[in-house]
Amino acid sequence: MLAKKKEMVHKISNKGFTAKDVENELERFGVTKVFPEVLQFHENSVNLLKMYHDTERLRTCDMYHALERCITAAIFLYSKEMQDFYHANLSCRSRLSIECSVCIEETDAKEAAERNASSSDSSVADRTNKMESSSTME
Repeated sequence: MLAKKKEMVHKISNKGFTAKDVENELERFGVTKVFPEVLQFHENSVNLLKMYHDTERLRTCDMYHALERCITAAIFLYSKEMQDFYHANLSCRSRLSIECSVCIEETDAKEAAERNASSSDSSVADRTNKMESSSTME
């Protein structure tokens, strides 16, 4: 399980930190033993922080945010209640930057509806063209 003694995030140098540093911290704290899936979020977490702060140099406080985002996203995968809560508050995409199963289902349904609408539009256009061509032949 997680380390029993309190540990602090390593102080970040003036150069900032990378996704690899986040991965190392997650492993050092033992989070990867409990939630092995947590590592699928570390790169996206760092990229989002760089985008939000419009900088390549991330600070120690940003490391805390990166770790929090990764751990929350990993817990999100395990808990249906957590998924429902985040989705109901429109936070699965905005806060965690992941798509929950409900988002995926909604996206799939929307895309299917758009495909059906476009195919019915094209079939109406085909019938209209056929009718126009047959009326010009007469």
